[in-house]
Order: sequence, then structure tokens, then C-alpha cells
Amino acid sequence: MRLVAAMAALNILLLLLLARTWTDSSTIVEAVISTPINTPSPSPTARPFPSLTPTPIASPTLLPATVSPVAAWPAATGSVVYVARENGNDDLYVLSTGRPRPIRLTHHPADDRDPAWSPDGSQIAFSSRRNGNWDLYLFSLETGQISRLTQDQAFEAHPAWSPDGQWLVYEGYLNGNLDLYILPASGGEALRLTDHPAPDYAPTWSPCGRHIAFVSWRDGNPDICLFPLENSRDDAVINISRSIQTVEDDPAWNPTGDYLAFTGQIRDQQFVFAQRMANNLPAGEPFPVGQGREPTWSPDGLGLLLVHDAPPNHYLLATAVEGWGAAPQVHQDQRPLSSPDWTESPLPLGAWSVDLYSGDASAFWEMVADPAGEGPPYTLVSVPKVQVPGPLLSDRVDGLFRELRARVIREAGWDPLGVLDSMWEPLDMLLPPGLGTQSWHKAGRAVDLASTLNNGLSPELEVVQEITSSDDAGLECTGAHTQWRVYLRAARQDGSQGEPMRVLPWNLQARYSGNESDYAAGGRTKSEIPSGYYVDLTRLAADLGWQRVPSGGNWRTYFPATQWWHLENRQGLSWREAMLEIYTAKELGRLLLEGAAD
Repeated sequence: MRLVAAMAALNILLLLLLARTWTDSSTIVEAVISTPINTPSPSPTARPFPSLTPTPIASPTLLPATVSPVAAWPAATGSVVYVARENGNDDLYVLSTGRPRPIRLTHHPADDRDPAWSPDGSQIAFSSRRNGNWDLYLFSLETGQISRLTQDQAFEAHPAWSPDGQWLVYEGYLNGNLDLYILPASGGEALRLTDHPAPDYAPTWSPCGRHIAFVSWRDGNPDICLFPLENSRDDAVINISRSIQTVEDDPAWNPTGDYLAFTGQIRDQQFVFAQRMANNLPAGEPFPVGQGREPTWSPDGLGLLLVHDAPPNHYLLATAVEGWGAAPQVHQDQRPLSSPDWTESPLPLGAWSVDLYSGDASAFWEMVADPAGEGPPYTLVSVPKVQVPGPLLSDRVDGLFRELRARVIREAGWDPLGVLDSMWEPLDMLLPPGLGTQSWHKAGRAVDLASTLNNGLSPELEVVQEITSSDDAGLECTGAHTQWRVYLRAARQDGSQGEPMRVLPWNLQARYSGNESDYAAGGRTKSEIPSGYYVDLTRLAADLGWQRVPSGGNWRTYFPATQWWHLENRQGLSWREAMLEIYTAKELGRLLLEGAAD
């Protein structure tokens, strides 16, 4: 897969055009930190984001599909742990020096994610829901044994080690609040670090041991912040980015503490930035080092690995700290990748260390049907126990729908796919104005959730607006570049289902409030992130090939064009190919003629 230079130039132009501003536990804390330091108070004045003129991204060097991380830096050694998602399940893998293929570390039906190497490379801390809710675990590289660190029902995830390997910092959700906690790596009682009403998450410990970088919504949008451990008060937190236009995430210190890298997302474009640090405060302005997300530093601190998505493939790419040049491809996969972490230690050759790499992702269901005589090879089949006009789907995708429904019930504890607004539609059915004639409902490959699920003061699901780089808010002609991510509120709010939200939902009903600006914008973002546990329906659906679609260009003033409720399963077919699987060419021709006449 090649990264097109023209797209890189477009992304850089986007960055240039967008304006950006950056503007009693003491006993345990004393055990964590050593010599106190005097940290000057940062200026509250927002700073303008610098003009970005990096070298355009070159196509990645086409190395073998999987190579050692040492390919990027000849002096580098060690191992990279990461997460690969296959068949709707996250597991841990390792790329290591001297091994030609990844090693699969975990193989559990529950998700394993957020891996973090211990400083000596002997253990990996990670989060998992293998015992019913999200807890922290340790994987021993010497024995292959997994031990559980936390035992309660609260959500606990994203662990990061202290430099001495004695402590873990992590994000925990308790009493409706997502905050930072620290815990002895040997287990024991946790200490709460932050206590702000806004979410605090994604922590990482500074190499000096006295600061923790994390992401916080405390100033109204996700910023990179610092928690000074020698002044362990929530009001001592320092916002080092103060961004307005950018969604920031994934902070990562380099081994010497001279840089702090992070992901900066502007609409649908993700870039990794590096911020020089001096005395644990920003020195100068952040600068881009590559296109991607979730950076992790090389052990020598000279470069980074980052995740780059270019569907249908996903990559781990290497990039230098200074300058944007060629991006060597360290690993390529058809499965979604996330959360890389690099240690200088090689992977030990334990008895457990077996190559369990399972190859590319495969579909949950592969429909094998006998051709129906001389007519179309497939047919429409009835979908049981669904309240919807025309409960029919193509027999190429009905199994995928049943699997999605079963998984949603298991993950969220209720059945939003049991009552739908639409499923199959007959050939002669007219579509709402402006939605065209090539309806995938007619092909038996689309479903519409009940739009009423998002109504009311306490909706059963939330929708989050995701805008592509070519969409300018307020311009209806470009509204086709708005998509929606759907989150289902979990039936059980005890931590056994879902996880806390980290994004602001969109209030579609605000367009009817009588406020002229809300009507023109098609609603507005909600004032705060909802409390409670939610399940990402969009992600579950994508695991099985059910894809969302962009809103129509006039969605802000024409509600049917919003399309947040709509899912399609095309399986790589054109609309005509999909239709000819269940209709004759004569039937399809009549539909096209009638559509042309309309």
C-alpha cells in the first residue's frame, strides 16, 4: 500500500489553513517521587499554533511485510508489543529482534489491550475484561503467566509504569468520574491522583518520575496536561497544549524526557506531533513528525513508531524526530492495529513462546449458497424476531446481521436491532427526496436503527459527529462528509458492560429548540460527556462488515439526510452486482428505467 504524495500535500495544506491555539495521600506520593523540584507556573495565555512546513510524506520504504524494528535504526534493538483486532477481538502481539514474524502473547475471547512494558522488559501490564469487567493484569515474559492486579467492578485501563518499575498509573472510572490512579506494581491499595468532573485518561509517567502526562477535558476539549507529583493536588495540573481545533491523545515521553509526543487529530486527519520539553515544561512549539497515531519512542530516543491506517491495510511506521522524510514500514497487517510500546529488551525464549500469528483477518461468516436454478444465485431470507416492515435480507448477509445482533446483546445487554425503522424495501418503493435511487435496502444489504432511540433527555444511544477534512461546518454543500459514531448505553452500569465515553455527543434535537443558529447547524454538541458505560456500536458493526454512510449534503436542515441510523454491508460489491445476486437483469432494468423516468 502506498501513501500518495498528493494526499500528504493536502493534509499539510489543511494544517496550514486551520487556526489552532495552545494555550491524605502524601505518604504514598513521597514514596513514588524523590527530590522535589520547583516548577514555574505556566502562562495562561493561549499560544498560536506554528506554521507547519514539513517535507511531504514520502511513500514508505517497501520492506518485507514484517521486519524487525531494528530496520529503522541499525543501532536499535528490542521488542514492540502491540494490539491486533481479529474477528472482533483484541489480543497482544510482539515484534522482536531476530524473529521474522510476530509472536501472539494472548489468545482469549475477551479483549486484551493497552500493553505497557515494565522498565526492565520482564513484564507487560495490560487491561482486559477476561474476568467480566475491565481490570489490570501483568504478563510475565519469563513464564508466560498472567496475574490479575485489580479486583473491583470499576473500569480500570491504560496502565503505565513508573521509571523504577515499582508503580503503575492508570485510568479508572468510579462514581461517574474518569480519573487517574496509581497502584503498587506488586498489587495493593490504589491512590486517586485526580478528582476533576471532566474526564482524565491516557496517563504516561515522565522519565524523571515526578510528572505524569495525560489527556484531560477539564478546559472544554481534550488537551495534554501534566500532573506534578511533588504537588499532588488536582488544581496544580498544568495544561501544556491548550488546543481548540485539535483532538489530542496518546501522550508519550521519550526516554530522556526531552520530548513529549502525542496524537493530534484535526477532523479525520491524524498526525503525530513532538513537543520539546525543558524542566518538564514546553520549550517552543510542537511540530509534526508523521501522519498516524499512538506514538511510541525507540529505546535510543531518536525516533518513533506510529500506527498508520490506510484501509484495507494498517501499518506500524517508523519516523525520525526531526524532519518528515521516508517512513520505513515495520509491519503491515489487514487487521486494525493499536497501542504499540517499545522496549530495548529482546523477547526471552520461554517454553510458552510459540508463534501463534494467525494471518490476516477473516470474516465471521462466509455464505456458501447453491445457485437457485437459472435465476439469481441468491435469494432474500426472512430474519426472525425483528419488528420491521419487510424483515428480509440477502442470504449473503443475514448471518452477519444475526451475529451482530447477538454480539450487541452480549456487549450492551439489550437489543436495539430487534426493532428497526427499515430493512428490506421492494423495488417499486420510492425513497425520500434527495436520497437517490440506488438503495442498498433494495439489495437486502441495509438496516436502519430506530431513530427514536436518540430522542429524549436520557437517550438510549448517543451519536458523535465525525467530520472529514473536506467538510466545513455550516456549509451545507459539503455536509456529505459528516459521519456519525453510535454509542449504546449499557444496560448494566456496574462496569461489566461497556466503558466510559471520552467524546462529546451531538444533540440533534437542538435543531428544534427555536434557536436559529442551532437550526442552521443541525443541532449542537452537548455541554458535557454523558456519565456511565457505553458500547461503540459502530465498531462492533464494522467488525462484521456493517458500515456507516456519510450524511447527505443537506443534513443540517433535512433530517432524513442525517443517516446516523443507517448501516450497509456491501462486501466489496457495486450496487448493480449486489442487486443481480437476488434479482434478474430484467427486473433490475425495469427499476433503472423507472428511476430514470422519475
